[in-house]
Amino acid sequence: MKTKIISTAIVGALFLFCNTSHAQDISFDSKGFKEKNLKTYIEANIEIYVDSINNAFYKSEIPAFLLDTQLDYKFRSLWISPHLALSIRKQIINRVSNCHPLRLILESKEPLYKKQPLREDVTLPYGNKSIYDFVKERLYQLDCLSK
Repeated sequence: MKTKIISTAIVGALFLFCNTSHAQDISFDSKGFKEKNLKTYIEANIEIYVDSINNAFYKSEIPAFLLDTQLDYKFRSLWISPHLALSIRKQIINRVSNCHPLRLILESKEPLYKKQPLREDVTLPYGNKSIYDFVKERLYQLDCLSK
């Protein structure tokens, strides 16, 4: 239940973000979004996702989007080009600073955390890694495994 509420809140926040104060900051040219504004939009989305993970205290509060192995591909419309594909999953996990929710993910029995994304028509950087792999790397970076 809490996961649905959190997911709904994230979607609501994204909707408000896209349709309010920052909407006028987005400018168009003949090629679509300008690179600067696109990066700002991506950064704002990543920040929302990171906050939802950092604020999770119980296993039931771990955001459901982490179960989506195809999350990177769902953001493909934000890539500047197929040659500049980016792993949203890796960027999100690399910015998490709270060890506790990362440990919850690592200790979870949820099989989708260990599942790699299905390869689509574009090769993703880190496309062979699962959320579990990213979390484990991040825990080492933060030196959380011994704490």
